[in-house]
Amino acid sequence: MRKVFLDNLPNYVYGKTKRINWRESIGCIIPFIYDDIEGDIIITGVKGKQITILYNNESFIMNHDSLKDCKLYFILGNRSFDFKFSVGQHIIDNKRNLTIVKCFRKDRDNDNASIRYYSCHCNECNKSNNVSEYELVRGTGCKYCCKNSKIITVGLNDVWTTNPELAKLFANSNDGYKYTQCSSKRIDFCCPECGSIIKNKVIRDVLHSGLLCPCCSDGRSYPERLMYNLLLQLNINFEYQYSPKWIKPKRYDFYIPSMQLIIETDGGLGHGCPNKLLNQTEEETLLLDQYKDRLAQEHHMKVVRIDCKKSEFEYIKDNIMNNKMLNKLNLSNINWIKISKDSCRTLVKTVCDIKNNNDNITASQISNIINIGARTIRKYLKIGTKLGWCNYDPNKERIRQFNKNKKPVMIFKDNIYLDTYMSIADLSKCSVKQFGVFLNDSDISRVCNNKRKQCKGFSFKYINSI
Repeated sequence: MRKVFLDNLPNYVYGKTKRINWRESIGCIIPFIYDDIEGDIIITGVKGKQITILYNNESFIMNHDSLKDCKLYFILGNRSFDFKFSVGQHIIDNKRNLTIVKCFRKDRDNDNASIRYYSCHCNECNKSNNVSEYELVRGTGCKYCCKNSKIITVGLNDVWTTNPELAKLFANSNDGYKYTQCSSKRIDFCCPECGSIIKNKVIRDVLHSGLLCPCCSDGRSYPERLMYNLLLQLNINFEYQYSPKWIKPKRYDFYIPSMQLIIETDGGLGHGCPNKLLNQTEEETLLLDQYKDRLAQEHHMKVVRIDCKKSEFEYIKDNIMNNKMLNKLNLSNINWIKISKDSCRTLVKTVCDIKNNNDNITASQISNIINIGARTIRKYLKIGTKLGWCNYDPNKERIRQFNKNKKPVMIFKDNIYLDTYMSIADLSKCSVKQFGVFLNDSDISRVCNNKRKQCKGFSFKYINSI
């Protein structure tokens, strides 16, 4: 049992609660029980939140909250103050490889207590640094070479050394020598695609989630880009942003028709988290997910939800690999390094590169290559044209597509051949002048496609259908 008895101390009323009047408590005796020790403490002074106490004719300074919680171990010489690690001890795990060289204490400024410290030698980088026992117990490693290192050493843990691809994105290249790749420092970045300066981004966030440029970004979340590139590498037929009639205007992230499988990348926004953009509570977002799951099951589809609350590559990858349903897709030969790089690349640039390699390719043809709707492809091409990545003219494409779809058509009257025209449109324009009646485009098309026998006494046939 550990308890201090404060009932006899003077107090005052603050609102509806009673509080101890520490200033008027000077000279008061406080009995205590600490495990098998019983005794009395005398308050001899008060300064702010600190009080001076007397025990066994020795004076100590402590915080009054610590006294109320019976944290008396330092005045009792409790054995819990012994060092937990010893000189020569090796601490080896997946984060660190350290050897304890020295044990020592550092006095705290605000009281008479001290903090246990260790001088540790790193067997990986051969450097030594001082670590508190609290940090050591929590798993802190070498401050020079561990993943979340605190001390910057050029050539050892700076960004240019550990992650040059990330350092290339820094607007100021010298920042690559000042920080580590897991730093929480905010700096400016330069978009590698369009050259725009993206201000005030956290280095660690860009490392985990990639760099989204407000000028040329395709607007997709990092988890969606990662899953998209995974399915693309698997060379499997899928639909992105799947929105069948029975779920519109809502949609699913991915749909694999051959497996009747829907994949949802559940990020932090929605999916059980309050959605402030849509003014939705946590319960409402969960109900929405349950509604979508129920509709999918009613249409004989399975739903796989991948936890992507941490928008980090390794976190999402592990959740994908641990999913039994997705393991049926044979993930053993996946090039995860390529997926990681492609997931940080904007799809706008990818679409523009395809267009530049074949100027005559249409938005519909690009759509078939990368499994994204033609309407979205046209939007990306327009963005790319503004940025100078490609040359896309929707009017020229429309005319070229129209000319490509033209089919010569022949006109007959009572099964007697009359003439041939280059297209249905040409025939319709000349019909009044040549034959004295107006022949509508759609009517001519229906006859050519055998949906009706004739129109106003005339029949028509495409040349290639004869």
